[in-house]
Amino acid sequence: MSALQLRHWQARAVARISSHPDPDFLLVAAPAAGKTRAAIAAAGVLLERHQADQLILVCPTVLVRDQWARALTEVGYRIQTTLDAQGWPAHQHGVAVTYAQIAARPQTFADACRNRATVTILDELHHGADNRVWGGALRHALTDARARLLLSGTPFRSDGDQIPFVRYAPDGHCIPDFTYSYPEAIRDEVCRPVRFVAHDATVTYRTSENLVRTGQLNDPHTTHADRTLRLRAGLDPAQIFLRQMLARAHQDLVRIRQRIPDAAGLIVCDTQEHAREVDQLLTTITQTVPALATSDVPRAHQAISSFNAEADSQWLVSVRMVSEGVDIPRLCVTVLASAAKSEVLMRQIVGRSLRRRPQDPDQEAIVHLAADPDHLAYARRLHVVKSLRASAPQPPAKPASSTGTPSRPRRRPTALALRAVASDQPTHLTPISPTPRSASAPQHAQSAVTPTIPALPPSPEELQRAAARQQADRAQLMDLLTTYVLLRRETDPQFTILSARRELAEHLHTATIDQDPETISTALCWVRRRTGELAGYHPALVRRLATLRRAQRLAS
Repeated sequence: MSALQLRHWQARAVARISSHPDPDFLLVAAPAAGKTRAAIAAAGVLLERHQADQLILVCPTVLVRDQWARALTEVGYRIQTTLDAQGWPAHQHGVAVTYAQIAARPQTFADACRNRATVTILDELHHGADNRVWGGALRHALTDARARLLLSGTPFRSDGDQIPFVRYAPDGHCIPDFTYSYPEAIRDEVCRPVRFVAHDATVTYRTSENLVRTGQLNDPHTTHADRTLRLRAGLDPAQIFLRQMLARAHQDLVRIRQRIPDAAGLIVCDTQEHAREVDQLLTTITQTVPALATSDVPRAHQAISSFNAEADSQWLVSVRMVSEGVDIPRLCVTVLASAAKSEVLMRQIVGRSLRRRPQDPDQEAIVHLAADPDHLAYARRLHVVKSLRASAPQPPAKPASSTGTPSRPRRRPTALALRAVASDQPTHLTPISPTPRSASAPQHAQSAVTPTIPALPPSPEELQRAAARQQADRAQLMDLLTTYVLLRRETDPQFTILSARRELAEHLHTATIDQDPETISTALCWVRRRTGELAGYHPALVRRLATLRRAQRLAS
């Protein structure tokens, strides 16, 4: 088999594994530090030491499974990724499967471990839990294996459940057998340092009690449920807040690509529909076509692989398909456009942009996120925050009310400077003051501004395509507005197309709703959402409209 070049920490881990007396070994390493290479090197050591002749590799997803299979094949292993009706594959070193495949056929794997001496590698083991289906299936299937190498960058679960084959201390924390921390990875120049850029704004949202409220994204004095609803409202593609966050992230990516020509960015969204709306919004902002990879898109895994190989592709929009284990080394910028509150998920998403390639110059990873208190708490616990600054423009304070009650002053955004240290000890995070301004500096010097995106002059063909796209979007907008008017007339017979245009113009804060691509894109998102809300109350009318449109298309 081919020899593997190991980093110093990987060689130390393999040496520790080779002398470990117990069958279970938990290797905890920072995301993007190189767990895969260390595990492949350790696999040969374990097979020889335990006189085993069979390897079972278990992964969280099909995409990660295929990446592992390719890596093992490159060094000489014969690995199969499927099991046929006849059972275990012959003339192979082993199989690479997902946790779902184990859960579907646990007895097949249990029999394989009993019949032949077996070594197992369980990647991202935190997907299993003792009181969940996958955890129970893992214990049944792999208990008789000679050795189990357990890998994780986040060896805990958000729900607090314990993980199979992992030892726990009395305080409930897991006990790893080897740890390679993120500060160590930065010190050894294995991973990039990361900078979080937090964006704050005033958001109007509906609470869990169905009350309309307006508040700052970074206000912690609300319930967890209301903070999630407020964050989800702020991340609505119809709102200016998300547009500004994406524009700032694209500005960072354009700057990085001047030094790393194939640098790319990742946007993680809430749902598949949200991802499609963000994809359209990003197209308007960047004048490029991002890659979209969601589970409902055909050949989504191939789309991720193609994106990784295409240096000209700048952005990838996904939900959760690009998280743990997915290897896209050219990622440098990440936008967390999801309201999901999971520290494990956030750590794994951030880890996608931490991998450092030998040919790249020094470059930090940049993560843009909303200034939600829960997300900021997760970021602080990563021990790697370099700076957090509010970047969304704030509306002016309201004047005093007629009753004489003074308006509540807007809170000035604060900056936090938090640095990673090359140590295993937790980093203490201390708020500091922003950089002092000089006496001659204008008073608004610290206020955030909407970033300008550098762009090359468009070619005549690009101008023609943009005009055609704008015309198609304008026609789609008018079609949706007509549908919206018909739905509104169910409860308001006086509602007209002029009423709809006026309502939309008030939402967009502009008198013209169909003159420029960005406004049209925002208007489309708003009308789609409002039409969908009304359609839920008038499904029969929606069906009649669909029938009428089909008849019109056939007639034309």
